[in-house]
Amino acid sequence: MRKEELGLFVKSLKPAAVNRDVVDVSAELLRTPNLADYYPYIVVLDLQGLNKKMKAIANVFDEFLGKIIDEHEKSDYKAGQGDDFVYTNVEPHEIWGN
Repeated sequence: MRKEELGLFVKSLKPAAVNRDVVDVSAELLRTPNLADYYPYIVVLDLQGLNKKMKAIANVFDEFLGKIIDEHEKSDYKAGQGDDFVYTNVEPHEIWGN
């Protein structure tokens, strides 16, 4: 059952991977050391432009994940049918209102 859910999740992520620029920039951000981690007083300067890039990538991922959540909410999924990835991550926010 979990293999099927993981397969569906990976399949749902493939449209996001089509945009190669997003994937490349994400990989670049992950491997780039942030100088502000070592010299905290330069964080406001954003000398490397990492904050600007991270905000842009975050918006792309927020939009993509928002579509997944919207599709899940529109479906006739009922609690107790077997938890899937989206339900497991969205349910605490619905319960606690975060």
